[in-house]
Amino acid sequence: MIMIQKMNSIRFLTIGISLFFLKSLTSCADVDYLVKSDWIYVNQTKHTIKVTCGNFTLSPGEKYTIQIQGEGPKDVSEESYVPPFTGCQIFFDQTHVYTPIPYNKPGTGESILGTKNYNSKKLKERYYEFIYTFTEEDFENTTPIENN
Repeated sequence: MIMIQKMNSIRFLTIGISLFFLKSLTSCADVDYLVKSDWIYVNQTKHTIKVTCGNFTLSPGEKYTIQIQGEGPKDVSEESYVPPFTGCQIFFDQTHVYTPIPYNKPGTGESILGTKNYNSKKLKERYYEFIYTFTEEDFENTTPIENN
């Protein structure tokens, strides 16, 4: 009886080591690639804009760029990217505020929270540029701030 338990233990140990070795070999095939993106914010309004989630301020006519790089799959498209923000407030002249609403799926939402709200351009393999332009239409979606 003790001999059978030892034989079963050895079998399980051998199977476990084999599975670990096999997993190690297959994981070597996984290769991560460098994935890059530029997120550019352009102010085409007559207002000074402060974006709280990015902690940046844009005067009229200014632009601000956030560069991101990391590891990712070999094949990507603009739909593979998610904006660098998940939720924030956007202030116009410190007198009006707009809080874009995120949707349920990452990369979807109003204003700067949704990838589809940007103009995108492929620069190289796995390297995209996304441009969000603030216009007077963005200002029209704001709410006046009380006590100003």
